[in-house]
Amino acid sequence: MKWSVSLIAAVSLSAVSVAADPVAVSKAKPDSTALAAVIDARVGEALKARKVPAAPRSDDAAFFRRVNLILAGRVPVSSEVRLFPADPDPAKRAKAIDKLLASAAHANHLTTTWRKSSMMQSKSTMSFVRLRT
Repeated sequence: MKWSVSLIAAVSLSAVSVAADPVAVSKAKPDSTALAAVIDARVGEALKARKVPAAPRSDDAAFFRRVNLILAGRVPVSSEVRLFPADPDPAKRAKAIDKLLASAAHANHLTTTWRKSSMMQSKSTMSFVRLRT
């Protein structure tokens, strides 16, 4: 849930920036740390307003499994899950996200997700039927 809120907020913030000046945004490299800070602040404000405590930070193995499920739509191989926590790099989470975003698995997962959301599965025939809008 936290990742989906962050993703929605990131897309919303980037859409506002693009609408303001698309040329400047395309030339400048986005500052992911600053964007993460803005998202964290807004999520924190929303949690505080609803009087909901923030969840504790997940351990590395749980994070790696979750990010693979969210971005690639698959459970990672057990050897990957064992290697990830052993990596001493403090930026390993960001690197894992970047690697997954650049992967074919992410593109396939997004394609499947959007295809399923734009099509309705008929209960009687179990075939996909295009929604009429």
